[in-house]
Amino acid sequence: MGSNVLKSSIEKATFTIIFQVLFRCISFILNAYIIRTVGQDVLGIMNVRLLLLESTILFLSQEPIFKACLADTKSQNWAQIVNQVWLSIPLCICISTVLVYVWINLLSTVEHAHLPQYKIGCYAMAVSCIIEQVTQVMVLVSQSYCFVKLKVSI
Repeated sequence: MGSNVLKSSIEKATFTIIFQVLFRCISFILNAYIIRTVGQDVLGIMNVRLLLLESTILFLSQEPIFKACLADTKSQNWAQIVNQVWLSIPLCICISTVLVYVWINLLSTVEHAHLPQYKIGCYAMAVSCIIEQVTQVMVLVSQSYCFVKLKVSI
């Protein structure tokens, strides 16, 4: 049984290393292609404004809920914790609506040529943040019970 576990561990570690190297190479090639074909102003919009929008939405909608969930670790009532984490979805929708309005209308304007794509990008970031919030219940439970495969698949 010991050699079986060792063989399985070595096999999984090998696959992990191969996939890490493969995905890093693919990521490098895609980034090189994007930098070569996309202009600096579009990269600036993408890497500064849209990623700031995403991190702001996720920070304001996740952190208060998760801090409240982790506050009482002695008596963990999972029904209450899961219900509390589900509250982050309506909170994320409200915060996304307000912040997308701010990003599109109140911040300094983007060049007119990039404005339609910028609006679509803002809406796409908001939707992706909402989708990420939907998965947070499963992530919290899988992290608490050390379900590594479920967490990786999510």
